[in-house]
Amino acid sequence: MTTAVPLTRLVYARLDELSQALRLDPQLQWLCHGIPAAQPQAALLWAALDGVTLTGRQVLDLGCGRGGALAALARRGGAATLTGIDVCPEQIAACRRQFATLKVRWQVADACHLPQPAASCDLLLAVELCEGLHAPANLLHGAARVLRQGGLLVLADLLSDDAWQLLLEQAAAEGLVCTRNLDLSNPVAQQLARSATQAAPGDSAEDDFIRQAFVEGRTRTAQALEHGQLRYRAVHLQRDTRPTRAHPGPAWHWPLPTLPVAEAADVTIDPIAQVFPQGAPERSRLSVFAFPFGGGGASLFAGWRQALSPAMDFCPLQLPGREGFRQHSPLPDMAAWVQWALAQLRPHLAGRQAPYVLYGHCLGGQLAYELALALQAEATPPAALWLSASAPPDMAVSARLARLLQVAELRGTDLPALLALLGGTAPQVLASPALLAAVKHTLLADFQLACRYQRHDLPALHCPVHGIAGLRDKLVPASHMHGWQRCAKAGFSLAQIDGEHFFLRDQRPLLQAQLRQLAERTLAECP
Repeated sequence: MTTAVPLTRLVYARLDELSQALRLDPQLQWLCHGIPAAQPQAALLWAALDGVTLTGRQVLDLGCGRGGALAALARRGGAATLTGIDVCPEQIAACRRQFATLKVRWQVADACHLPQPAASCDLLLAVELCEGLHAPANLLHGAARVLRQGGLLVLADLLSDDAWQLLLEQAAAEGLVCTRNLDLSNPVAQQLARSATQAAPGDSAEDDFIRQAFVEGRTRTAQALEHGQLRYRAVHLQRDTRPTRAHPGPAWHWPLPTLPVAEAADVTIDPIAQVFPQGAPERSRLSVFAFPFGGGGASLFAGWRQALSPAMDFCPLQLPGREGFRQHSPLPDMAAWVQWALAQLRPHLAGRQAPYVLYGHCLGGQLAYELALALQAEATPPAALWLSASAPPDMAVSARLARLLQVAELRGTDLPALLALLGGTAPQVLASPALLAAVKHTLLADFQLACRYQRHDLPALHCPVHGIAGLRDKLVPASHMHGWQRCAKAGFSLAQIDGEHFFLRDQRPLLQAQLRQLAERTLAECP
């Protein structure tokens, strides 16, 4: 399985590191909902291919992932050629590493921009590929181009009924006619429910926490299938005799479920010194309320207020459950984060004349976006939203990472090893059992929150949105941050600096210079 560009290379690279370090290659062959992690018997694959003849066919797997599907086809035999493509080099390297003796060609390529010649394939596979694609119209257009007349595209995926209807309509427009539509929801739901109830306890509290987060994800998916909110279908789309269109159809997006804007709730207003450890906001000039990445605290911004003055009044918020605010538990979900932040900011926004801005890095940027929506609903909107290294909520990397890792046996993996693979945790924390013990509860809580947060609608903000991307950021590259323009009614801009994902820490002077420029721009744009 792959979800093309929205699931970034770094996610796959981290998964590959984890697989090699813990020798999980056999368990990670299959990254599909309906195939048991511990018993990869390809049951879902054969169900999706029911009635399809392999003999003599040129087969192309459009998202081969870590190779389980093509390996199963190779062992069954009959196909003339087998080729697997994946957007991530680490995935292809894993396929070559594990299946070197099989007659399969593995190639790095994007399923939305197929390099194969026209009319060169008889059978295309796309197993759990479509939902996360950045350009599903391009996938269908490319499939129609590379298929010979009479060839089949077999899609197996987990989508809503509305999404399936849209997919079939767009396929028909490309000359791909549905010849079979199999509903596999019941067996997949049963498998998910069975794997959730059979999850064994881990060797440590961290193992249990992480495994439980994955179990909850599988349980929610099974419930969505049982209630008809999602359908797991395998559809066979046959290439008809119409000539291939010169260009794909217009871009379109999946009609996926939406999340409501967080509503205000009664939350305790915490002491100013705890919420704003670097100083209370000033009402007389531009205030910037800042949020760090997941697991981080306000100390990440130590000295920033002094360094950025007088350009702005930089005010990092200390979220509950970290650093000097440990008497409170970490907030359990995004709605709770927003409600808490609303309660803390309202006293400082009431009657305010000077503008203010919300700024966040990575997960902190998504919090800042949700908070901006809530403040907009209360008629006290920010003058701008500033984001760095933050993926749009409909491209939530952490949630997709959890889906990939849900099949991994994490028993015996200690928390430092896992955090080192994910990145972002200071080396001195990883090296100190005492420091790690002090922060692990917050780290794990934020990890769980990130895994659960994803918004498929993007309500528009009435203020400008300004992004900053790292030139070497593989987790949230600039191409992903451009997705924020979909919710920026008043305009979007993107700057880049030379840094990796955690350039907030590693390239502080460069980032601060960008923030000064944004402050000047925001003040110039304010009435």
